[in-house]
Formats: sequence, C-alpha cells, structure tokens
Amino acid sequence: MQNLLPFQFSSSFFRQVFQIILIETNHYFHQYMSSRPTGSTSAQPPDITIEEMYKSFGLIIQMGHDQRHSLKDYWSREEKYSTPFYSNVMARDRFFHILRFLHFEKNDDPDYDRLWKI
Repeated sequence: MQNLLPFQFSSSFFRQVFQIILIETNHYFHQYMSSRPTGSTSAQPPDITIEEMYKSFGLIIQMGHDQRHSLKDYWSREEKYSTPFYSNVMARDRFFHILRFLHFEKNDDPDYDRLWKI
C-alpha cells in the first residue's frame, strides 16, 4: 500500500465502492422482483454491469453541468433541446432502471429502522 500513487490509491478505493454499490443495487432489484406477483408478464431486465454503473454516475455528474427541467429532457429529441451525448452513453430507460434501484446497503432485516443506514 505504501508504494501506491495517490491516483492509484483513489481509483482502487472507488473501484471497491462502485463494486459494493453494484452488488447492492442488483440485490435490491432481485429483492423487488421476488416480491412481485408470479403472474407478471413483463420481461426481467438483465443485471446491471459495472460499466453501466460507471456510465450512470458519469451521466449524473454531467447533468450537474447541463441543467434541464426534468430527467427525461436529457434524452429529448426535440431540435432545440437535443443533446445526443446522453443517448449515446446510455438508453434513457436503462438509466431510469439503474436510478430506480440504486442502493448502497442491504435492507433484509424485517425490523430495520430506516434511519440506521444514515
């Protein structure tokens, strides 16, 4: 650990943090899917990959520099609002899927206090 440059150290740290976020987000998605009625006919989207997790966080950071009225506006195809960058990086529905299930910690305990995560 002593020989690591600051960039190497920080990239190793964030790689581990993103891996935890990825595991917990996919876990939360599967938890949600198992709680749904079994007769659901909608196809289950594939698990989120680490690359998609990096891209979604990159898009969130970029959105801070290009503020719009709603999240859907970033994928707008109207000429005056169109910014193909967002749709070239990730499909809108996939981004919303990741955002919906974004999770940082397990909540398997049925008696859990919602504030304990803070």
